[in-house]
Amino acid sequence: MTVKRFNLDDVSNSGGSILFVGEAAVGKTHLLGDMLKTESEKGSVLYINILGEDGMLTISKLGLGNIGVTIDTYDDFMQLIKDNTAKPMQAWAIDSFQMLQRLASKKITGSDRTPKIPSTEELKQGAVNEWPEIHRLTEDAARKSRFGARFIGLACSIDKTTDNLDMSVKPKPKYIGPNLPGKEANECQYWFDFIGQLSCTAVGPGKYLRTFDMVKDNVKLVRQRLPKLIIKPIVLPEGPGGWKAIKDEVITHGGFNG
Repeated sequence: MTVKRFNLDDVSNSGGSILFVGEAAVGKTHLLGDMLKTESEKGSVLYINILGEDGMLTISKLGLGNIGVTIDTYDDFMQLIKDNTAKPMQAWAIDSFQMLQRLASKKITGSDRTPKIPSTEELKQGAVNEWPEIHRLTEDAARKSRFGARFIGLACSIDKTTDNLDMSVKPKPKYIGPNLPGKEANECQYWFDFIGQLSCTAVGPGKYLRTFDMVKDNVKLVRQRLPKLIIKPIVLPEGPGGWKAIKDEVITHGGFNG
């Protein structure tokens, strides 16, 4: 066993993994493309399409070139990480996390069927609950992805779970977070350096307000691993520059080191 000492007053954060959570048409894939375009000025980048997501048309006119791959098995994704661990790339964009989770599920079930939760009697007869291993594989993919590149950006659809005990006409969400099965929606907060909600709100004819919100409240499932908290949503410009706005704000609050 090797024990390595470090100075807590000189801890660097040269990069990180960030999960962009949002509804359809709020610009998740566009932001991933913007991240790749910006970071391509500093090193090699990669767009990872998980088969079934296939949203690459959104970023097809950014001049990114031949930097896309499609992954259709969990093992192929983990091999991609292994192949780049020795010399990580500058940035990866993974589209999307919920489709990557399905690859983990398919590895265990062998198909697209719903994973099994055996009854007590079936467990006594040797049947296996498939969910724990699927959760482990999904977490492993999320945590190890950061070994492949300095910056890891992942898109994920949103889940707005309402309180079933709320009898009002329009129940408020109990929580808003990544659209993942079971306990993964909550536990994934610990798998990434940053998690936030991407929103796009109409503010006038042909005008929209786009924000990325990592501010903790009693509803949103978010994460920001920083020495100084970001306390307000980050406003993103229309068109390019969204990733720069997020990155600059993180740097201002003690992260990324430029």
